[in-house]
Amino acid sequence: MIYEEICKNFIDDNISSVSPLGDGHINETFLIETGSSKYVLQRLHKSMNIENLKYNYELYSSVFDSSDWKYPKWLRSKDGSFFCPDENGDNWRMYKYISGDIITLPLSNDMLYEFGVGLARMHSIFGKIQGKPRAVFSHLHDLQFYYEKYTEIISENKAYNKYRDERIEKSIKALYAGFINYTNNNQSIIHGDTKVANALFKNGVMTGFLDFDTVMLGDINIDIADSIRSCCFIDGEFDQAAAESFVKGYLSVSPQLEKEVTKNMKKTLSKLCYVLAIRYYIDTISGENHFKEKYPGYRLERASNLLEICDTFWKKFGRKLVCSIK
Repeated sequence: MIYEEICKNFIDDNISSVSPLGDGHINETFLIETGSSKYVLQRLHKSMNIENLKYNYELYSSVFDSSDWKYPKWLRSKDGSFFCPDENGDNWRMYKYISGDIITLPLSNDMLYEFGVGLARMHSIFGKIQGKPRAVFSHLHDLQFYYEKYTEIISENKAYNKYRDERIEKSIKALYAGFINYTNNNQSIIHGDTKVANALFKNGVMTGFLDFDTVMLGDINIDIADSIRSCCFIDGEFDQAAAESFVKGYLSVSPQLEKEVTKNMKKTLSKLCYVLAIRYYIDTISGENHFKEKYPGYRLERASNLLEICDTFWKKFGRKLVCSIK
């Protein structure tokens, strides 16, 4: 098998099993089991800038190694590289599997609080990095770029018309003006993809994080908002109490950021959902495959759901969120 051949570039162990791992949207990920160890093998998405990926890894791994923060520690191949190319030009990497608690939604209030604590800890460690990360995915979270790409596709007749959705396109147009001029110039090093599925918990305490491919300079509220998006919306309904538990945990570690978070997080969450919706819709109508189509119609469904969250969140709940901690 190709997986076994790739693994031989990193380890000498005999492989007993290979199985898909997780449901990530970008990279293909596999659990590799040997007689004595477990590893993670990943085929990296072709859109990733490999040189910048390596540069960023060397930035954040140095500060994580000086703390007790758990993260994927890449193995070097037998030629000393972090990546192994295959005959198709795809790059593969490998690291030891990190065990942790099984996370299921909805999270308890204690877990939500600990999630917030953990994110704040990670941001604090990021603050010790000497240097600035480089873009692995160009234009990540860049609304102007994706909106222009979307309008080009539909205006120049590049779209697959059978997949176009009039309701979604009306919503994209109606919401655009409210977000295009919203920016926050307070830039820090952030993770960039802080969904709860990437969080590592042990005995209910957050001990680390996965998937640092999106590390970038940005607004800390992007990470906070993405965390809330991933665990405080159950069946499309926003759980205000859950979000407050998360934010309280975050501010228990970084109380100096209370004004920044309470002022900007709500709009950031709505904008984050809006940008993601456009990206999913671009994939739907253009034939691009940045996000996996987990089942027929998945990407169109995600675009629709994200726009609904974006449209209703501020109207229904935004003015009340985190009011109890002000």
